[in-house]
Amino acid sequence: MKKQPKVFTGIGVCLAALLAVPCIAWMAGWQWNPDAPSRLLAFFYFLTQTVSNPFGIITALFLLGVLLWVLKPAKTLVWRCALLIIAPILLGQVSVGVLKRCVQEPRPFVAWLSHNQPAEIHRFYNLDTDKRRRIVFDGLKDHATMPVWQKAHWAEQTSYSFPSGHSIFAAAWAMLGVGLLWPRRRFIGAVALIAWAAGVLASRLLLGMHWPVDLLGSTGLALILTYPSIKMINRTVPV
Repeated sequence: MKKQPKVFTGIGVCLAALLAVPCIAWMAGWQWNPDAPSRLLAFFYFLTQTVSNPFGIITALFLLGVLLWVLKPAKTLVWRCALLIIAPILLGQVSVGVLKRCVQEPRPFVAWLSHNQPAEIHRFYNLDTDKRRRIVFDGLKDHATMPVWQKAHWAEQTSYSFPSGHSIFAAAWAMLGVGLLWPRRRFIGAVALIAWAAGVLASRLLLGMHWPVDLLGSTGLALILTYPSIKMINRTVPV
């Protein structure tokens, strides 16, 4: 009888891959530059959109369906497994909302538009959402080479920076997926989830939406929220 791959091994691989994104950015001394052209920026925007509303809901339903298909729980356990999968995803988004209001860290692009002036940043975040959106568009009028979709994305994402809602969503799904797929030898699916989540994290840096510390915090929170569900699901539906 073949020995089953350990859950901890898979989660460890996933955690290392996700943490590598902000850690490499830090160690390399990488600095976000809004004027640096990148042919890959549109691709990373696409990755970000797989998590943004309304596409994030489609992504969540798709991944939920895939995981339930792999688990194949008894009919009486389907709803329990579905709840255990969705619960950490929802808790993650609630936690993000609370922490953003507590920490109140400005996004990189907001700091850039405000010329890194604390008073300007404070004034920006004291405005309502519609006024923030107008300020973003007005501040980008002279940047004709900047893609329209990037301007629109910034205008729609004017909340605080820490932690990253996109990152915790992707990291939580990756950890859930790996925690359930790895011990069942679905390595290709697990690796695909890790690659997707790492790409989403990288996109948040490259698009000027988050600092490396935001990604670290989001990944750590995702691990805390998902591990209990992984443990309970693997007990409910033995490998």
